[in-house]
Amino acid sequence: MATAICAEVEGAINSERCGKSMRAKRDVSSPTHVSPRTRNEECTNRPVDPSDEKRSQLVNQVYNHIAKYARPDDKAAIFYMSSSLALYVTLFLGAAFYRGQYESLIRTILVLICGITRTRMFVIMHDMAHHSFFTSQRMNAVCATLIGALVWTPYSGWKRGHDYHHRHSNNTDRKQWAQTAPLTVDQFRALPWWGQWIYRFAYGPITLCTTTPWIYFVILQRYMSKWYENLLVVVYWSAIFCGDIWLVPQITGETGAWRLVVTDFWTTAIGASLGLFLFHIQHSFEGAYKAPDAEYSRFENGMRGSSYLIVPEWLKFFTAAIEYHHIHHLNTRVPFYRLRQCQEESGTLFSGVPTFTLAQAFARLHYSLRDDAKRTFMSCYSQ
Repeated sequence: MATAICAEVEGAINSERCGKSMRAKRDVSSPTHVSPRTRNEECTNRPVDPSDEKRSQLVNQVYNHIAKYARPDDKAAIFYMSSSLALYVTLFLGAAFYRGQYESLIRTILVLICGITRTRMFVIMHDMAHHSFFTSQRMNAVCATLIGALVWTPYSGWKRGHDYHHRHSNNTDRKQWAQTAPLTVDQFRALPWWGQWIYRFAYGPITLCTTTPWIYFVILQRYMSKWYENLLVVVYWSAIFCGDIWLVPQITGETGAWRLVVTDFWTTAIGASLGLFLFHIQHSFEGAYKAPDAEYSRFENGMRGSSYLIVPEWLKFFTAAIEYHHIHHLNTRVPFYRLRQCQEESGTLFSGVPTFTLAQAFARLHYSLRDDAKRTFMSCYSQ
């Protein structure tokens, strides 16, 4: 199986290399210096107006600043990956096997911490999918495939959809299914009654961060996976079931408790829910940049169509810098372990980026339909 996986990953890498020249024209992640008067606005469908000197200077300053941090560090990457995996496994096993005083309380706390640690593991896989975590594309692809099985996310299919999101998010001429408010009010009203009910179930504020994440990660993504990615999930779940049948009785003396299955269910639900909540505020806020294809600018999308979420210090470890989403959309080659430094050393470059607290993000959880002309959002429950 390992040989087959490596062969498939190698094929994916070779396919990407074949399209290298095409991607070079549109990739948002080029870490190179942006020369003035040559290509003033990286990754845009239209050039910057030469008469707008102030804006032209800002574009160059922003991209040149970010480019300093767009370099992976293999030693740091190995440390962050191994320490995060070790923490996750320790918390998972502790939540599953702990027996003693205040057992229910301690296991619940461990499940909560393990669940949000799973969000961190997803962000690490996300960086690998952008080939920004390690210097080696092959290492990024192989590790993303393996960690993807742990967080129920297929590297191959998810990467295709996520790359599309980075090329076209907030482009009103492109489909926005990779966002949490994918339809406009008019598009929603044009759906048949059963389509509207499905949409309300998927994107309504009650289900968006509860049932929808679990269904998406555990069920729907199996249809986006290649055979070896689903095989890895089968291997993982087989280990979980076998552990409950043979290992749990040996350690706890219990039979039929399904401790590992229950722990995996709840950590998956918690990690997926937190991840979708963080993703929701990244593009779903009033005044977010919107433009048709002919006018679309990825620089403006990064600066005005992507948000900066302020999270408390204790939570930053688990969010793994995904809150600096504006920087990530401007340059996907910045690994998560350099995003905070990039933000803190930026001076006033990002002072105009839409900024929200967790409370403000929660208050916008009901945004599920768009009015692109007014740049506003509303709840699908109101329609």
